[in-house]
Amino acid sequence: MLRIVSFFAITTAALMTTFPAQAVFGDTRPAELATADKELNATYADLMKQLRKEEQEKLKKAQRIWISLREADCKWASAVEPLDCMIDRTLHRTEELKGSMFWAPNGEYTSLDLQK
Repeated sequence: MLRIVSFFAITTAALMTTFPAQAVFGDTRPAELATADKELNATYADLMKQLRKEEQEKLKKAQRIWISLREADCKWASAVEPLDCMIDRTLHRTEELKGSMFWAPNGEYTSLDLQK
């Protein structure tokens, strides 16, 4: 799990060097992306804590694939504004994870949203 969280941070840093034109004075998008990544990491960690071992492995695999898709999609679809794309995709993924239904170890079929 820590590797994936670290990967999010590395990905964000890599984007800043890949798209230097985006890092202009007064541009708040890098900070917005960092905040969105933090929320995604926290949601991912909360979800992982509640999943059974076999489900954790499935989520890890899905999240790695999602990270690759997000990066490729934003480089392709948003050549002018990749940070906007990254922020949008990250926020959307956070909501997806919060709404994901799963069998909790106590046998309850639930989601993070339902547990609030």
